[in-house]
Amino acid sequence: MLLPPVELSSPDLALVPGDGVFPEGLLELGKHAPQRLYARGNVAALQVRPRIAIVGTRRATAYGLRVTQELAPAFARAGACVVSGLASGIDGMAHRATLAEGGTTIAVLGTGLNRI
Repeated sequence: MLLPPVELSSPDLALVPGDGVFPEGLLELGKHAPQRLYARGNVAALQVRPRIAIVGTRRATAYGLRVTQELAPAFARAGACVVSGLASGIDGMAHRATLAEGGTTIAVLGTGLNRI
């Protein structure tokens, strides 16, 4: 059973399957698909293709950070949306390097938006 949309305080949104914004590819997860996603920011980024995930350790080495600083902007220049967590280390560098190049990022969190 799908959950109904939820009103959140601006700028937060609750996305549900079939609302035109929910990333329908997640429904391929079948019974494991989320029934609701909470979003903040430009939800149009959820539709950007291609997407590439860059994830790594919080305790990044200088080499790992350097490689991330090279790869993320290259993906941004190619028009890809970079998807990562919001942890410090590789995840954070992926977002910073992509945004510095003018690219688009999506942060995936395992917690609620109130824990950023």
